Amino acid sequence: MNDISTQDLLSFLIKKIYLIGFITFLIASLTSIVALNLQEIYRSEALLQISDSSLSSSPSSASVSSSAMGGLASLAGLNLDSSSGSSNSKNPSYVTAKITSRSFFDHLASFPGVLENVFAHESFDFDSNKMIYDDTVFNSKTNEWVRIPSGLRKSKPSSLEAHEVFLSDLTISVDKKTQFIYMTYDHSSPFFAKEILELIFKEINSLQKEQDLIQSTKELDYLTNLKSTNKLVYVEQSLSNLILKIINEQMLASVNDEYLVEYIDEPYVAESRIFPRRTSLVLSVTAVGFVITILSMLIFNFGFRSTQKNS
Repeated sequence: MNDISTQDLLSFLIKKIYLIGFITFLIASLTSIVALNLQEIYRSEALLQISDSSLSSSPSSASVSSSAMGGLASLAGLNLDSSSGSSNSKNPSYVTAKITSRSFFDHLASFPGVLENVFAHESFDFDSNKMIYDDTVFNSKTNEWVRIPSGLRKSKPSSLEAHEVFLSDLTISVDKKTQFIYMTYDHSSPFFAKEILELIFKEINSLQKEQDLIQSTKELDYLTNLKSTNKLVYVEQSLSNLILKIINEQMLASVNDEYLVEYIDEPYVAESRIFPRRTSLVLSVTAVGFVITILSMLIFNFGFRSTQKNS
């Protein structure tokens, strides 16, 4: 192999130019076929921030005698500084944990079309504007799950199974400096990718609002009953302030749809796919195949044969 000159190598490659060209063409053709059959993926993105409208951050909080109310609320077993756990919900980490939880996905899956679009989507037909599903999993004509059961897995995907697929397409990250929440969803339909992010935004706000309103209503009922049995004037005044604070917070929460998080940048319908990049894929695979073809020929012809001669 050491006695082989560059001229010998070039002469050999020139003789094999048609074979090299044919193999390279074959690689390019096969890669093109594979690339054309890859599932197209579109991405929608949204940028969120924590809202200032939860029950614990009402503007009325500062206008009430906080020292008197705090002491009385503590005696009553209430924590109005974090009203029904809202202080946790002001943390972006809480929001991301809530969105990625299985219980929240179960809630999303209760909406029509969500489960099959998450689990059984195969491609999207832009001409008919319809989703194409994997017909071995879901029959879109009869709206039935047709997957063959295997072990503990039934025809219809379980909550655990579907949740894993959901998380594989969903990405959530928090900027450590700004505390902004960046959320993306990848799907074969750019329309569904946008719709699922909008649904996540709507339902995370709605569920948190409902949860906090239920808790604050319990607190309000307790304080109202306590006030009706109290006979001390100064305690009655503090109770009235507490009740007024909760009522005011409930009013502000009820009229605000962006209760827990609010948009900085809303989701959109992507105009171009993020995968596959067919041209780049074909060119890169073809280039690698071309190099490997040449190296394989050189090694086989010169390296392998020279080894045989020496032996």
